[in-house]
Amino acid sequence: MQATYHWYTLYPKEHYVNPTKTRSLILVNKQIDTNTWLQVDFGSLDITVVQLQMERGNILIVNTYNEGDNLQGLHCVTLVLRATACNCPPPPSMLHLVWLGDFNLNHLMWHEAWNTHLFMKVNLDKSQLLLDVLAEFDLQMNLPRDTPMLWALMSGNFTRPDNFFIASSLTRSRPIRCCTLPEEHPARTDHMPIITDLDIRPEIHVDPP
Repeated sequence: MQATYHWYTLYPKEHYVNPTKTRSLILVNKQIDTNTWLQVDFGSLDITVVQLQMERGNILIVNTYNEGDNLQGLHCVTLVLRATACNCPPPPSMLHLVWLGDFNLNHLMWHEAWNTHLFMKVNLDKSQLLLDVLAEFDLQMNLPRDTPMLWALMSGNFTRPDNFFIASSLTRSRPIRCCTLPEEHPARTDHMPIITDLDIRPEIHVDPP
């Protein structure tokens, strides 16, 4: 991927050893003061993390690609978050979590009910692992249920492998919007962009004239 000059492109550090296997990145707007954010290493090609420093605490944004078969991304994020929670100085509420990405998991909590072929026991058991982690870290699903975000090119069916979870401590920020933009569907991909606006007011960097 090649971003415009308005963005910093953040890859997992493993990308520079094995770039063809990378399945995650984060773009950071250059207007955000570089003194207020840093990249955090999770040790995986499938996970990119950035931490924002705000007045109300640090916000950890975790972008994850989760392989549906082995759940490697899910397990990796869970282990690191638990270690971070143990090492985080009190109060723990000062670390707010935003977890998003392609989870490749199927459950009635986010899928349309008529996609019954996705709700086999093996799929529901895998999704339960994610639900347990969401409860452990007090995360809420920010996207409304049944929001289509993947359009299968062969069948024309809409599914929802992607998701956006946010710490309940951030819900007081009252998201301005959280939705998909089907009309902005990129070429040569079946995923739709997810747009979420949060009023967290980062410090803005202004270039001198």
